[in-house]
Amino acid sequence: DWSSDVCSSDLLVRIALMKQNKLMHSNLIVRLLFVALVIIAILIIGLRIIGRREVEEIKPWITYGRLMFFAEGCDKFKKQHGVWPNSIAQVIASQPELNDPWFKDAWGRDFMMVPYNESIGYGQIVSYGRDGKLGGIGVDRDLDVRFPTKANADWNKQAGMGLKPPRQLQS
Repeated sequence: DWSSDVCSSDLLVRIALMKQNKLMHSNLIVRLLFVALVIIAILIIGLRIIGRREVEEIKPWITYGRLMFFAEGCDKFKKQHGVWPNSIAQVIASQPELNDPWFKDAWGRDFMMVPYNESIGYGQIVSYGRDGKLGGIGVDRDLDVRFPTKANADWNKQAGMGLKPPRQLQS
């Protein structure tokens, strides 16, 4: 009987140790899963922040392309009417395809126009950048292209590449 009591108490100790091991093992799994979820959450948040920054850095290029399209629209207006347009509205009225929400800067604001000036030989289509204010650097810098586009191709190319800051508008 004594041996059976030892065997059963040994068995009970083993069962208790197995349960404790199992419990420790399941706690370890829960902890590892929690750590993995925290790491995944941090990665997702980090990638979203990086992604937003990359999108913001691309917006000036998107805006530049749209500005060039409008400047070419000014060239077309001159061909059609024999004079340079005085406003964005004139360009849009003569070319209804430009009357589209897509033809705004990448931040959703309308372009502005500095009409053609005979004494300097060009006009400009302008976006004030991300901040919507005159001046700024980086994505906040003002963007402009000149028309006629052929005569100002070098300026437009350099402005688009960021090699030359756009001329600031006078208020």
